Amino acid sequence: MGRDGMITKVDLWQTPEKMKVAQVQVAYDARDVAVSGDGKYVIGGGYWPPHFVIADAETMEPLKVVSARGVNVDGEYVNESRVAAVYDTPLAPTWLVSMKELGQMWQVDYTDLDNMKVTMIDSAKYLHDGFYDPTNRYFQIAANASDKMVVIDTVEQKLEAMIDTDKK
Repeated sequence: MGRDGMITKVDLWQTPEKMKVAQVQVAYDARDVAVSGDGKYVIGGGYWPPHFVIADAETMEPLKVVSARGVNVDGEYVNESRVAAVYDTPLAPTWLVSMKELGQMWQVDYTDLDNMKVTMIDSAKYLHDGFYDPTNRYFQIAANASDKMVVIDTVEQKLEAMIDTDKK
């Protein structure tokens, strides 16, 4: 996915003129994309519009659009919370979606899109980018403008820790 929100599926075994298999634009200003662990779905997160889109991984047909609006960790309504990053969770059929201005990690269960379960985990505002620990259970993400490192337990679907960082 490019910054323009265009997700393109390519077949590297084809000739260049036949490589593009499917394509969908999920946003106009985008940041991240992930594939579900079972390979059925693709999720793309957008800065603008502030939402994420779940698409069929084979056809790239959009299946669900989820707004990133909500109430932030300070109790204020946020109309435009950017989706900064999305990750597949190795130990569960879920994605982690960082909601930048809300200060929340959303753990999105993709096993039943019609009755999709989203666990909203409060943490720190301005979540940006992160990584898994070696066990693949704990996800660590920087909330850079809040000077915090957030740790999420992806098995229990809860905040494990918030660590103060040096402002430098």
